Amino acid sequence: MKKWIAIIVASIAGSFSTSAYTSYYINNTDKIGVQPGGANLGLDGPKKYKSKAELIKKYAPYKNDVDQILQGLEYNKAQMKQISKKLNKQAEEETNK
Repeated sequence: MKKWIAIIVASIAGSFSTSAYTSYYINNTDKIGVQPGGANLGLDGPKKYKSKAELIKKYAPYKNDVDQILQGLEYNKAQMKQISKKLNKQAEEETNK
């Protein structure tokens, strides 16, 4: 499952500048639904299907980059409570000045 999440992250990360993205629907089969979305696109466009093999071939060169992005996201998620506490403490200190 992690490698499929990686594909989604790579697609999103590569499209921030255009606010466009691609959603991948995984149904435990070899076929994966692919649907474009983004500003002025919504999810009304036609859903196309690609095989897992096609997607792995397309994103394989970016595997290391995607793994680093996923590790960063996991680290940030793990640190959210600590960061939130720190920000709240700073806000209290600013209010008490």
